[in-house]
Amino acid sequence: MIVDIRLTNDRAKDERRAALWQVNATKAGDWRTKEQPESVLAPSSKIPGNSDKPIKVGINGHCDKLEHAANMLPIHIARGNNSTLTELKDTGYHLFYVPQSGSNIKAGWSFIRDLGRSISPNNLEAARILAHHMKEAHEQGLYVEWTSHRGGSKFLTHAMKLLAQRQVKLGGRQKIFLSDHTSSHFDADIARRAVEMNTSDAKWHNATPGAAQLIAGKAFGSAELKCSINELIHHTPSDQRIEKIIDIIAKGKESYKKAASTGSIAITLASTYGLSVAFASALVKALGSTILASVPSLNEGYHKSSTEPLKQLIKKVSS
Repeated sequence: MIVDIRLTNDRAKDERRAALWQVNATKAGDWRTKEQPESVLAPSSKIPGNSDKPIKVGINGHCDKLEHAANMLPIHIARGNNSTLTELKDTGYHLFYVPQSGSNIKAGWSFIRDLGRSISPNNLEAARILAHHMKEAHEQGLYVEWTSHRGGSKFLTHAMKLLAQRQVKLGGRQKIFLSDHTSSHFDADIARRAVEMNTSDAKWHNATPGAAQLIAGKAFGSAELKCSINELIHHTPSDQRIEKIIDIIAKGKESYKKAASTGSIAITLASTYGLSVAFASALVKALGSTILASVPSLNEGYHKSSTEPLKQLIKKVSS
C-alpha cells in the first residue's frame, strides 16, 4: 500500500509524522524550513524538475530534530562539493523529514536492534509516504534526485520496494544516492533496478568505514561484490559479460586481500570469545578507523576519505 498524503495533518506540522519540507538558505548561510510542510513535490521557477535541473530531496536518518536534519543534509546532496553547495543555497531543496526518537536511534546504533527484524509501523508509514511522493513525481514526469543519509537509506529502500510491488516503473527519471548509509546498499541496488531508477552514475553511494556502515550497510564488505554479480546476471547485455566478469574477479581479489590482513586476528578473537568469524572481523576493523566514524558528532558531514572523522576529532580537541 502507498499512502496518499494530500492533506497534511497536525502530526506532520508538529514534526511527529514523516513529511516533505521546503528548505532554503538564510543570508547567514543557515538552512531554515518553511513554517508548514508541503503536501506535493512540485517544481519551481528555479528548479523545473527536468534533466538539467532535477528536484533534489534529502532524506534524514538519526538526528535531533527537523532543524538539525535540515542543516545536515545539504552537504550530502552536494556530494561534498562546495560549488554545488553554493548553487543549492540559491535554489533551496526539499527535505523528506522522518522524526526520530530514542537514544539508540539518536546515537545511530538502531541498525543493531533492527538486524533481522521487519520494518516498524512508524518506519513503514514513512516509507509509504515517501513512495507516494516518488509515484507522484513520476506521474508529473519530473526528474528527481533522492539523497539519503544515515538511516534514511532504510526508508528510501523500502519505499522503492513498495513501488516495485505495485509494478511502478520510473523510466530512468529518478535516481538515488546513499550517503554514509547504515542499511544495505545491496538491497537498495536491487530495489532501484526493480523500479527503473537511473543507474548510470558509477558512484551512487558513499560511506565512511564505521561499524554501522560496515555491518549493516556493506554486509562486511561483500555488498559491492554482490551488486556486481547481480548486475552481471540480470542487467548486462551478453556481448558485455566477459568484461564484467573480469571486473568482478578483480573486485573479489581486492576484497580477499583486505580480509586476509585482519583474518588471523579475527579468528583468534572469534575462538576466544565465541563469536562468528565474520562478526569478529568487523570488530577488528572497528578497532581502527571505524570507531571514529561511528561517533555521531563525527559523521554528520560528507566524508571524502576514511581519515575525515580523525581530522574532525583533532579539530574538536584543538579548539
